[in-house]
Amino acid sequence: EAVAAAESQKQWADRPEVGAIFESSFRRHGVPLRYRPSAQVMVWRALRTELVTEDGIIGPVCTATRVQRELEVLYPLPTPGSGYVRGFIDLLAEIDGRYYVLDWKTDVIPDYSRASVRAHVDSYELQIQLYSVALSRLLGGDRERFGGLLYLFVRGLVGDDDGTRGLFATRPSAAELDAAYASLKGVGHGN
Repeated sequence: EAVAAAESQKQWADRPEVGAIFESSFRRHGVPLRYRPSAQVMVWRALRTELVTEDGIIGPVCTATRVQRELEVLYPLPTPGSGYVRGFIDLLAEIDGRYYVLDWKTDVIPDYSRASVRAHVDSYELQIQLYSVALSRLLGGDRERFGGLLYLFVRGLVGDDDGTRGLFATRPSAAELDAAYASLKGVGHGN
């Protein structure tokens, strides 16, 4: 709410409760306070950037009408006998009537252009499958409300100039979701 209501990054960062959150988090994780200004810029950009998806531009994260943080996901790994993978979706958000899985990435990569980010995201293929299937199942297979996945590389969003720098968006088709679900279903059950 504070991010959506603020007229500028400085106005938001100067709020006492915002400062307290950053100071507490930095102390808890042993991060020197001198990094607070750059961290606040990254957070501001991540929450205020207009998000470019495969379906067009949607509102920024701070305009979400519903959010669920740290949503647990548990699925069998797609290799027989490998057990289960357990993870947490950073944020499930409803924006403009659709639901999106948002994943904050702090990866350091050579550049955050659309092509570089897309190439880097190839290493997240299993995570993309898991999160896509989880979101689809949460929505009961409702394609109208299925927005897809958004990976926000927070270091790349700083200085964003075209709306896509540091951002990866995907909305798997129904056929891709079915294939991902089939590859995950039954693993560890003798199939």
